[in-house]
Formats: sequence, structure tokens, C-alpha cells
Amino acid sequence: MIKEYKLKPTKEQEQFIEWVVNGSEFPLFSNFSDVNEKDQKNINPVFAHTLRARGGSVTDDVWGIPNSDYTERFEGIFEDFCCKNNVKWDRILRSAVNFTTHQPKDSECFIHRDHEFPHKNFLMYLNEWTGGETEFFDDDLKLIKTIHPEKYKAIISDSELHTQGYCDPHQRRVVLVVTFN
Repeated sequence: MIKEYKLKPTKEQEQFIEWVVNGSEFPLFSNFSDVNEKDQKNINPVFAHTLRARGGSVTDDVWGIPNSDYTERFEGIFEDFCCKNNVKWDRILRSAVNFTTHQPKDSECFIHRDHEFPHKNFLMYLNEWTGGETEFFDDDLKLIKTIHPEKYKAIISDSELHTQGYCDPHQRRVVLVVTFN
């Protein structure tokens, strides 16, 4: 199941999101999206702010551990969305704000699941950019759906395999990701 929604954040939420996306004080941490198995090199730099870290390994179905002063504010956006759209949830497994930038066209995109057990994903686009679609795949790696980014669009999906594309030069792709059960 992959479903798209158009969100209308409150004025306070919108101001907070704009501060995060356009400000210079929101802390980001550098990482890589994956390791190229062939030559064991890190690929595709990503900047992220982990709001709630995994509570165990990718195989543990437990509450994530709060990791940021901004956890409540972002998860409040998720909770408001769930309430308004009748989306049921019991626990948040992990949450983060991910910032990615343009990468060359031949860059590898990391197709993955966020956890190794059934879960749901919430992804909310926090800004505008071109390119950088989110793609979903079946277990045979056949493309099943492409979502085009739009500011304040949200996606709810089950445990489908997915990847992100990269935005055009001189842009950044900023998304809120929450995994939950």
C-alpha cells in the first residue's frame, strides 16, 4: 500500500519547518546512504538529523530512543497528520530529517527497506526542488510507483522497497521520515 496526501501544516508548524529548511542553526550530521559492495566505498553523502534512533537493531520491533531536542516538534507533525487522516500507529521506531543534495546522474541509488520486519513509513517533503523522486519497488526490484516531490506532500507506505532520486544542481531535498507500527 502506497498512499499520497497533501498536508496543511499549522502556521506554527510551517514557521518551524521553514526555520529548519532555510535556517543555519538546525544541526546536521554527515553520513553516507550506503556502501558500494564491489569496492567497499561509501556512496551518496547525506546530511541527517536523527530525531529518534532505532531502539535496537534493524530486526528489533521496539520504540526508538529520542535523540534530539526537536523530536517532539517533528513527531507532533506526524501525530497531527495521523489524527487528521485516521492513520493508526502504536509506536515510532525511528525518525529523522534527511537533507540530500545533487549527485551525478550515474550515482547509485540505494534500494532498501528501513527495517527487516513489517512496518510503515511516513515521508513528508519539507521543501521544493526538481528531480529527486521517491521510487517504490516490489521484491523482484520491479518499479511499482514513482512519487514526484511537492512541498508538504506526505506518503504512507508499508514495508515496500524504496529509494530516492537526487535533486537538480544547487538544490537540496529535505524530508521528514518516520517509521512506525
